[in-house]
Order: sequence, then C-alpha cells, then structure tokens
Amino acid sequence: MPLLVHTWDLPFTKADQEWYRERGGEWVPMVLRQPGVVEFRAYRNPTLSSPQVMVHSQFATMADLQRWMASDEYRRIMGELRGCGNITVAVWDDSPVVPQPRRPDAEHTGAAARFVAK
Repeated sequence: MPLLVHTWDLPFTKADQEWYRERGGEWVPMVLRQPGVVEFRAYRNPTLSSPQVMVHSQFATMADLQRWMASDEYRRIMGELRGCGNITVAVWDDSPVVPQPRRPDAEHTGAAARFVAK
C-alpha cells in the first residue's frame, strides 16, 4: 500500500510553537477523513536531531494518495507548517521483492522458538 512520508523540524520561536500545537490537533482528523486512508502515524525523534518529526499516511491505492496530495486540505496543511524547517515529502510503494509485511516467527528466530508453547 502506498505510503506518504513527511519529515520536518519543529518551529523555533515560541509563537510558532503555539501555532503548531493548535493547528496540529486539526490536521490529524483532516487526514483521517480522506478517502482511502488506511493508517496515520506520527513519530518524534527522541534524540532531538533533525528531522524531529516524521509522519506516515498509508493509503489503499496510489490514486487515493495522489488525490489527497492534490487536495486543498493537503495544500492547507503544508502551508500551515509555519516555522517548521527541513520539510521533506516522500512517496513510497510496495516492493516487488517483499510486497507484504513480514514478521519473525518461531520458525525463523531461534530465541522465539524456545518460548513457543507446544
């Protein structure tokens, strides 16, 4: 499933930090209302190095992702990243080599195999 990844640094000034906190509460529900959104995640960099924020928006189809990026709401959010720096946007899609998520299981991890009830 297509993934839209944004990263940025938090605002530096106190006024821009307040603006960011107020607007941030509006942005997430706006994204979640979009057709085709499967999942939304936000991360903070615990080391406070750049980038400080990473946001993932996963979509059911590439057409859904492209529709979102062409929307007025998307342009509004991007314009409201007031005071934020180092803003990047990346679009990712499934790998032909590993098209589905893979997770370790008892068969593939020696340590986990010892803890599996038989």
